[in-house]
Amino acid sequence: TLRVFARSLQDHLIEPEPLAHFFVLAWLGDEDAEALLQRLFSEQSLDTYTARMFRHELPAALGLDANSAIAADHRSLGSVQDHVSVNTLRMLRKFHAIEWLRLEVERQTGSPSNLVLRIRPDLVLLSRIDVPRQLFGAALPWICPELHLAFDQLLWLDPRSAPALGRLYLPDA
Repeated sequence: TLRVFARSLQDHLIEPEPLAHFFVLAWLGDEDAEALLQRLFSEQSLDTYTARMFRHELPAALGLDANSAIAADHRSLGSVQDHVSVNTLRMLRKFHAIEWLRLEVERQTGSPSNLVLRIRPDLVLLSRIDVPRQLFGAALPWICPELHLAFDQLLWLDPRSAPALGRLYLPDA
């Protein structure tokens, strides 16, 4: 549940890093879930920003539900669609949306990011995770080389690299 997720972040990431300033960005596609996550992190004194907070500033394409947006944005995929699953497009769209949200929060608060952690809300941390002190590009802590997989549950990004991840959804935009 979201409560367990929030508590695991507090215990294994936020409390072990007392000098870091964290803010939470949530793009869950469910306003009730976003409101709950915002409340949970606010109880932990974390600045939390959700898509629902920015509904009036959202670009039109980000306001659509995922299936409608994918259909509208990728009409011209043609043969590429054979190689890219709808699930992958949904994941890439979330990368795109959360990057828009990150840049908008930075613009409105005047506080630039120095490190970005992309973590799925269905992940529960069971032990401390190390925060990279210097990062250029991206770091995937969980890789399965035997199956040629890199998992999207947790991803560290240099803020200069985060826009590139966001552009994967609409590479020609």
